[in-house]
Amino acid sequence: MGRQTSPPGSLTSPWWALIGRGSDLPFIIVLLGVLGGALAFGIVGIFLGPTLLAIGYTVVRDWTLAEPVTAAGVPDLDQE
Repeated sequence: MGRQTSPPGSLTSPWWALIGRGSDLPFIIVLLGVLGGALAFGIVGIFLGPTLLAIGYTVVRDWTLAEPVTAAGVPDLDQE
């Protein structure tokens, strides 16, 4: 017997490989981006949704992991 795959799985597999290739985003972020983009923008949203969500995810991740920067010569107002 040969390998059996479901029709939806064989149709969506190339899409996931194309959209998620080369990114370090979690799969759930890509999935939510595809579904939300498709609902909001139609066919173009399949590509636009993950792109916008990836940009937002990366900005928030980098912003929360960034070290606080203090300017030289500016007093720290939190300490007395």
